[in-house]
Amino acid sequence: MRAKAIVFGGALAVLFATFLTSRVVDHSLEELSQDPTETLDAPAYIGLLSTFDLVAWSIGLGACVLGWIGTGTSVRSPFLWGGVLTLAALADDGFRLHESYYPSVGVGEKLLAVLYAAAGLAYVWRFRHFLLRHGAGLFALAIVLLVLSLSTDQLLEEDAPWLTEEGAKFVGIVAWAFYFCRACLAELGSPRAASSSR
Repeated sequence: MRAKAIVFGGALAVLFATFLTSRVVDHSLEELSQDPTETLDAPAYIGLLSTFDLVAWSIGLGACVLGWIGTGTSVRSPFLWGGVLTLAALADDGFRLHESYYPSVGVGEKLLAVLYAAAGLAYVWRFRHFLLRHGAGLFALAIVLLVLSLSTDQLLEEDAPWLTEEGAKFVGIVAWAFYFCRACLAELGSPRAASSSR
């Protein structure tokens, strides 16, 4: 019952947020519901890799949500906080928050990079045993690739090589999502998960 409330409550929250946003930004619900390429009359392939980025982030977020619900919805769950980090990255990527919104409230890209790094380090330290239990090498690969992409973007800006910035980012997101999918499957198959779901 609690899982249903979380899932459908979240769905209703998204619909309400869409409605509220349409009133605040003075754009129609249709514009906020359509694919951006349709609204802007652009070819469907525009933003191809960016769309795959969002799909990969969403898979990772789904694994975190499933892992959190399946292991008892504890506020100390590594799946919960992994999901929070994933959702923050997904929202930032999907809505270009680091370029469009955060600077308007005084959070520049460099400060944001520091905040992301601090959050990542806090997560690694707090849940180090969880990370080691499920293969820390894959998680480390994800972090290294994402940091490489972010650093390239910050240091080189317009001159950043595509493969180092966008390629490393995409493979890093895939590694992140794969890590949490694998951890979720392992945890849900454990006796501890089975007992907490009863």
